[in-house]
Amino acid sequence: MAHGGQGRPISWIAVLVICVGFTVAGVALCMDPTWWLFWTGTGITAAGGIFALAVGIMEDYSTEGH
Repeated sequence: MAHGGQGRPISWIAVLVICVGFTVAGVALCMDPTWWLFWTGTGITAAGGIFALAVGIMEDYSTEGH
């Protein structure tokens, strides 16, 4: 069920975790690259993706009524 067309707050937390991981990995590539930090960011992104699937992020948007 959609939450006002904008998604649920828990879904936005999942998106935030994914964005943080992507940013960490991207910054790590710009810093020489620093591989341990890159893989840490990659792990954060993957964990955010698993979390997003666990909370049902894809069910936030429905085409019904649009």
